[in-house]
Amino acid sequence: MWQPWPGESVQIAISRPTGVQGQTLTVDGTLITVKPGTRATDFTLNTMLRSSRGGQHVILLPEGAMRQSIDIGGQTQPIRLVGREVRLPLVPGTQKVRIAWREPSGIGLHCSTPQVNMNAPSVN
Repeated sequence: MWQPWPGESVQIAISRPTGVQGQTLTVDGTLITVKPGTRATDFTLNTMLRSSRGGQHVILLPEGAMRQSIDIGGQTQPIRLVGREVRLPLVPGTQKVRIAWREPSGIGLHCSTPQVNMNAPSVN
């Protein structure tokens, strides 16, 4: 606590600091679950995203993916799959995202995990 003496005065200038250049989104972890079937294969992507500011973030699914469901924070979202793009509405903070899709190819002699482009750096 500061108390000025009689006749003294103080001037205080408060300003908001400018933002620092750099990334605003980090992928804290991802897990893809694969459930191959006879005629089709189901995939589920579970990821944790940490954002310092809101906005839209695009995740690219593999060619031929058919959206099943998209959950953000445990709430089902009516987000459409446009081509290969899933546009997620993000808010500042940490969010759990679950994307489920189906591909028309079933189990065969060779089965592999699809390539999903998260469009953001990931951490271990």
